[in-house]
Amino acid sequence: MEAFVGELSRLYRLASAASVEEFPERVVTQLRDWIAFDGAVFGFGESGAKALKIGSSAIYNRDPAILQDYEQVSHTDPTTQRFMQTPGALMNVDTQSVYTGKENRPVAKFSSNHDLRHLLLLGEETSDRSRLRWIVLYRGTRKGFDAYESRRLSAAWNHVLCALELNRARTLDLHALPDGRRALALVSHSGAFEIADPAFLKLMRAEWRDLPATHLPAAAVPAMQSGKAFVGRALEIRFSRRGDYVLCEARAQKAGSRLSPREAQVAEYFSSGHSSKEIAAMLGISPNTVRAQLARVYQKLEINDKAMLASSLTKARRHEP
Repeated sequence: MEAFVGELSRLYRLASAASVEEFPERVVTQLRDWIAFDGAVFGFGESGAKALKIGSSAIYNRDPAILQDYEQVSHTDPTTQRFMQTPGALMNVDTQSVYTGKENRPVAKFSSNHDLRHLLLLGEETSDRSRLRWIVLYRGTRKGFDAYESRRLSAAWNHVLCALELNRARTLDLHALPDGRRALALVSHSGAFEIADPAFLKLMRAEWRDLPATHLPAAAVPAMQSGKAFVGRALEIRFSRRGDYVLCEARAQKAGSRLSPREAQVAEYFSSGHSSKEIAAMLGISPNTVRAQLARVYQKLEINDKAMLASSLTKARRHEP
């Protein structure tokens, strides 16, 4: 027990020291000090109606093609079907005993090709089935995992998940502004939330009232995948890759930042009481051009009168640094 407690302490120190990119792989390496195995996958993904969608994964001592190959047979795998129904239940599987019969030939061939004789599989018990995390340990030997090793994985797993959350929270801490303000989130490349600040979610809901609790809205995903900033009505989101994840930083969109320099100038003059003719004379443009620019200002700010324009510009000034 004392040795196990020491390993857990090392796990939490790892959560504080490792980057979010390297943490899963280093966790798998440390697990080998607790349980003997010759291959493993620490996986992250989503549960669909009938299949497991695998996202990022740390693979230990197996061909990286194992994930791509598995996608071809996962829908026929009875072990995956059981896992998705009760992801928090430990599964100790002898593939030669389970994958019998004509219907299991594809997954049996996959197991043989990747030397997966025995599996010890455990996932996260969560009410959000659209996001799944799991660890699967492999042995290609005739000897399977015994009851002691199963209990050892069960005892370690909750600590692994807790350390994972600490590691991701630390990633957000490292990118906080000097005054402590931040609105950050860490998402998968598909846009699924891994961890998000309350301030980030609040800004998101200002843009999308019916924000899904698990994913970035579809409108923001193309910008995230291209690495470009998403600029919306109420917020701006900037993205930066962190290995298999993307760090998202949200900022409130100021009213004035949505306007071109000339539009902002026209808006200021008009909100302070100048007429279109007066503004045209001051800027050396035609009154029709002034009116066209004001129409664009109203459209961008989603307003419809001078009072709302003055209010929008006043609020923008209050939030200027």
